[in-house]
Amino acid sequence: RPPPPPPDPEKKSKKKKKKSESSDAPPPAAAAAPSKKSKKAKVPEYKEVEAAWEEVPVKAKASKAKKAKVVVTTEAGDSTPKASLTLELGNNVPAVIGKAGAVIQGLQTDTGASINIEKGSSSCVITGTPEAVGAASARIKAILDNNLSSTVDIGSNVGAVVGRGGVHINAIQKQSGAQVNIKDNVCTVSGTTEQMAAAKELIAEYIQYNGPKPVCTMQQPVGEEGKFIVLGPKGKTIRALQDQTGARLELEGETLHISGPSSDAVLAAMTMVTKLLNDNNNVETVSLGTERGAFGAVIGKGGVNIRRIQDTSGSRIKINRGDGAETTLDIKGTVEAIARAKQMIKEAIEEENGPPKPAAGGGIESVQLGASTG
Repeated sequence: RPPPPPPDPEKKSKKKKKKSESSDAPPPAAAAAPSKKSKKAKVPEYKEVEAAWEEVPVKAKASKAKKAKVVVTTEAGDSTPKASLTLELGNNVPAVIGKAGAVIQGLQTDTGASINIEKGSSSCVITGTPEAVGAASARIKAILDNNLSSTVDIGSNVGAVVGRGGVHINAIQKQSGAQVNIKDNVCTVSGTTEQMAAAKELIAEYIQYNGPKPVCTMQQPVGEEGKFIVLGPKGKTIRALQDQTGARLELEGETLHISGPSSDAVLAAMTMVTKLLNDNNNVETVSLGTERGAFGAVIGKGGVNIRRIQDTSGSRIKINRGDGAETTLDIKGTVEAIARAKQMIKEAIEEENGPPKPAAGGGIESVQLGASTG
């Protein structure tokens, strides 16, 4: 068998060159790891939020508007023709209505047509003369063609933009005229350029201030005990005050900062806080005597009983105890809270020591908890 032909040096050189080129080529870029939003940056700055917006055309059902047909009719005794046209707006209803209805009112004034959009509907009905209907239809189609949608990931700020019961997002839509939707932390704003700009600005403010931008702020000293009264069990009281007034309440030490979208909201909150503090300014002193049994029954192991009495009654209890001397409890709160606390103290003592023993005359002695000092 004849030996194989020697390798072609040119081919070998080409192979080495290709191999060299492939080895010099940069490796394929690894897929970028999904970035995680930092939980610490709860309130991003306005510029960061604005830069993250991504604009895309609204691909709603607006294209059906081009297929709609004008229906022309005449009524008996009236030779003026009447026209009617129904346009499908899809997600562009807010853009056609405009802020406080300004756009749709302007369309009707300029064209002389009547434009009706039923609540919850995505279509509008245009009626009037053929000329007026045609002019209004052309204007609405222009709005639909220019309508855009913008999206941004707002991360952990969904609560600030939506608000309790949707109160924030409804206010943003009403003030801007844009449509705002949030799904999986992604906020989508739809509308005209002006509507979207207004909505973006409002969203940035709501994120920055965790709600509407305050136009009125006040400070009120509440004292050491007052801050716990305003806060309430697990923050229940301060949340109720905010829900009822629309103001924002923040405690800093013994000072309460009240801010809100209007002076009325701030004054309402301050009035309610003042009344709350005054109602909780009652004090009564209860004596437990010198026996350790009564003291232990009221306090409980590790203070579990007295904490339960305070949490359940809504009162605050201060223990005054000296070595071998009489132990007293200062009970503070509303009249109702003090009464509940005294009843629970009585029940705790009876549970520990048993019911009151019959007196010498055969009657039942009542347990004396002490006299009021306030």
